[in-house]
Amino acid sequence: MRVRNSGLPEMKLTLLAVGMAAVMLVTACAAAAQTPRSSESPAGSEVPPAPHADLETGTPPPAETEIGSLTVGDSRVRPADDMQMVYVPAGSFQMGSTQAQIEAAIQLCTMYPDDYNKCRNAQFTEEAPAADVSLAGFWIDRTEVTFSQYARCVEAGACPTARLVDLTTDDQGDLPAAGIPWQDAADYCAWAGGSLPFEAQWEYAARGADNLIFPWGNDFECSGGNFWDDYTGCSDGYAEAAPVGSFPGGQSWCGALDMAGNVWEWVADPLMPYPYLGQSASGGAGHGEQMILRGGSWAYMPAFVRTAFRYPVPITADYQAVGFRCVMDDPGE
Repeated sequence: MRVRNSGLPEMKLTLLAVGMAAVMLVTACAAAAQTPRSSESPAGSEVPPAPHADLETGTPPPAETEIGSLTVGDSRVRPADDMQMVYVPAGSFQMGSTQAQIEAAIQLCTMYPDDYNKCRNAQFTEEAPAADVSLAGFWIDRTEVTFSQYARCVEAGACPTARLVDLTTDDQGDLPAAGIPWQDAADYCAWAGGSLPFEAQWEYAARGADNLIFPWGNDFECSGGNFWDDYTGCSDGYAEAAPVGSFPGGQSWCGALDMAGNVWEWVADPLMPYPYLGQSASGGAGHGEQMILRGGSWAYMPAFVRTAFRYPVPITADYQAVGFRCVMDDPGE
């Protein structure tokens, strides 16, 4: 800093410089007194501010979202019905089938002919066009809901008696609850604290980011589930439905079982053409005359138990091989 010569005596200039130096020294000392000592904060570190949401996006800070984070393979038990659920982490996958995949499915269907000519009636084209879909994390039932679990909802007065309940005995409580129309399945999931899965959630839990044809891989395996023995050449020991979880070889990438065969499973969506365009990839709006079943059953062949196959049926369908499972949102998403 330069001081202009204003004709002051030399002594006054010297005193002025000394005074300015004293002021600077006092200021520096005051600033140092406000700095935390090493016993309060390690050298070279800062005391982190209290967690707060981003003012523009409303998202919490990363440190808070990382606490208690979930990964694939994690499980929990739903209190209402003691259902074991598995965690499906957020991710992206191909939903539906390409034209080449549909042609391969039709060819696969003709390899397993049946007396009912189901291949002719199959609507494989409903799987097209394929589209990339991204989903938030969620929980899905590890198995299909059983008769014994469904009975809890009946006892609570939240569900009507299952149509096929008279066909069960005391040792059949682990069979999947079947003969359940869509609304009854939706009511059960709501009573249990969840909902029916959207098509996208169901398909993602079944095939994953690798876009598998079957929950366990890309080749059909009899060990993967309960299928139609007469037309698949499989011999699984069950003429009809099997107790849930009987085929660990059919486990999907997230740990879900029975997603191929055993009983068909309701999803939340009405039949809508792919893609859902401006609507959520998690499902369409409203309910139509035709709803969607997924996963195939004990009365179907390989082409129908693929992860991408869609089976449209009336919302009132209570067929012998129709069941369901539920999902719950990840509250951290």
